[in-house]
Amino acid sequence: MELESGEAVTLLGEANGYQLLEGGRRLLFVDRGWGFIPTLRFVLGLLAFIFGINGLIFGITASLPAGGVLLGLATVFGVALQQTFPYLERRRAAPVKKSEVLAIVARDEGKLLDGEGQALADLSTVRFAPAMQLTSSASALEASYAGGKLVVARGNPLSGSIDEILDALKRAGLRTSQ
Repeated sequence: MELESGEAVTLLGEANGYQLLEGGRRLLFVDRGWGFIPTLRFVLGLLAFIFGINGLIFGITASLPAGGVLLGLATVFGVALQQTFPYLERRRAAPVKKSEVLAIVARDEGKLLDGEGQALADLSTVRFAPAMQLTSSASALEASYAGGKLVVARGNPLSGSIDEILDALKRAGLRTSQ
């Protein structure tokens, strides 16, 4: 994996399209822009399953044409579901754009920087902790510091929690809480 500038980075953790990357002595929080895709995957899979089962039942017990139509719809939803996988793989493999960087932990400088590289706080005052999201049952990961808070990752019940990123931050020696 690499940045737009060509610098190599290593993936430390991922949750719902948010990634924690390591490049040298810097940790980068990146939003790869998955957006609604995990929810779309769930809905398409559910529709394919429901129409498929009903198509089989209708085809066997009631009406062969109605069963065929339902199986056809299940196939359409299944193909649409299948197309979401290469899309996310392309997003995951693409170089990280500067506009996707949410925050930077500059360990050499001992600072938390915003995506533009402006200092937000000293690392000694920063604490990473799960935070409640109003629109989801999954937690967000928040960097709290004396001057405010910054959400650096959002979990999604359909595509992963923030635990992998939180564990990577612990391994990196940063202050975290559960």
